[in-house]
Amino acid sequence: MGSSIAMCVGLNAFLSPQIPRLNGCENDMRNMAAYLAKAGYDAQTATGEAANLARITEWMGKAATAAQRGEVKRIAFTISSHGTQVKDKNGDEPDKWDEAIVTWDTYAANGRWVQVLLDDDIGKWIDS
Repeated sequence: MGSSIAMCVGLNAFLSPQIPRLNGCENDMRNMAAYLAKAGYDAQTATGEAANLARITEWMGKAATAAQRGEVKRIAFTISSHGTQVKDKNGDEPDKWDEAIVTWDTYAANGRWVQVLLDDDIGKWIDS
């Protein structure tokens, strides 16, 4: 890993037919990756199936570990996709809703979204 790393995600289409297609998110991803590369980042990109929740959180974990070890100095993460809200599970949201990002493998089950990237998880990652 270089001293500055980035993951840029862009999702126009999703595994679940329940999630509407978007336009422009993959362009956002390419533009952000190019911008960050010019700024000295080793920028990875992910779209389609590669932009699943497990891969994104795996990258986040590896990036945090590399930063803790002093192997990287700067980390950037960008995502262009749908956003949503899910019921708050740990009581930290005054409005009782967690904000969430829709990943390639997000789907609805029993009236709720599953396989989303929660604001709580992003916060924990930043704190680590």
